[in-house]
Amino acid sequence: MSLELGCPRSPHHIEDKHVIMFLDWMDEKDLNHETQRRYLRYLKDYLAYYDNIIVSQMLIKKQIRAPSGAPPEIRALTKENVDFLHQMTLTMDGWHGVVARFITMAYPYTGLRPSELRTMKYTDVDKEDGNLTVTHPKGEGRYGKHRCIGILPQLRPAFQEFLEERKLFLEELGATEDFEAFIPYKGRWGLDYWGSSQLNALKMKIEARAGLKFKLKDYRATFCQLAIDLGADLQAVSKIMGHKSSVTTETYYGRIRDDAAIREIERAFSEPMSVLQFSREQKKGQ
Repeated sequence: MSLELGCPRSPHHIEDKHVIMFLDWMDEKDLNHETQRRYLRYLKDYLAYYDNIIVSQMLIKKQIRAPSGAPPEIRALTKENVDFLHQMTLTMDGWHGVVARFITMAYPYTGLRPSELRTMKYTDVDKEDGNLTVTHPKGEGRYGKHRCIGILPQLRPAFQEFLEERKLFLEELGATEDFEAFIPYKGRWGLDYWGSSQLNALKMKIEARAGLKFKLKDYRATFCQLAIDLGADLQAVSKIMGHKSSVTTETYYGRIRDDAAIREIERAFSEPMSVLQFSREQKKGQ
């Protein structure tokens, strides 16, 4: 920054005019907004380390504004891809095959984050009511709250099959059905929860069989988009996904498609217009 823009070398001597020069330089380089936000944050933190809070002051006084970040592209799998990935797990052997078949149904039909399903406890499952309680949500201990989600009809057969396979797996290892981890992992030191690296390795095996690249978190966006496409209320989808508001749901995970929006507007306008027309016909007859 100092060499190309002619700014002082010492962070103590950076002033507001130099910050503005830096912002102009990023514009000239045609950097995307997310990169600009990141660079500005780096500069602010770097200067603050040397007790220079000029960037913070300029932001507070609204002399400058952090570039707005565009929402990331939604990555949702199609229903066909969801079915195809699950089909590829049907011939996978052993306990890893059982888990692969379960997660390729559980993730797209619950909207759970990868970590939320991976860290789910056996006691989080209410088999009588057919509900799951998310006890380890994102932001746990800070802003994350427990939430309850239902087991959809599409998931119930796979869910029941997994429970039966799980019981047999635990019995073979000398453990009881009420073992803490809902999806147990047999590692070098015995039974435990699946780690993120182990689950990602299993995902890569599914990718290799299917010849289709995906991320486990793509399933979350898939659930959201499928629910919206099927006409589910956005507020309900947002609540199931554990978002603070439906704005997050629609911005980052799923959006109503153009054709669905058009149909909804036509539906909304059809009734009032027919009432208006009827009123005019009544006036003519009077």
